[in-house]
Amino acid sequence: MMLLEEQEKGRASFLSTIGKLEKTILTLQRKGASTALAERRLHAYRLGFAVLFADASSYSIDELKEGNAVLSDLIPSLERSYAKLAQGSPQRTLLERRISSMRVAIRAIDELLGEHTS
Repeated sequence: MMLLEEQEKGRASFLSTIGKLEKTILTLQRKGASTALAERRLHAYRLGFAVLFADASSYSIDELKEGNAVLSDLIPSLERSYAKLAQGSPQRTLLERRISSMRVAIRAIDELLGEHTS
């Protein structure tokens, strides 16, 4: 279980990313560009948030699997970006929190999926 401080940082990280993705989708729509990837990621982040901090009961098994895959697929690229950032920089700290909260969400989704297959 996450400590209260870690939990709040994870919550803030998810909400920040959700907000950024919502803005990205609006920008892409204004430009007439495809929003499919950003929408997939937004759905996965909302699912991860619900699993950790709200109620994930409205999500189907397929949605849990898809969200888990999307979040898992993002980790390597985030880790590559993290490695390029300067030690102690605010961006590195934020990215570290994002990666950490995503890993916790992935484990929580795995646990939920395990419960449904038992």
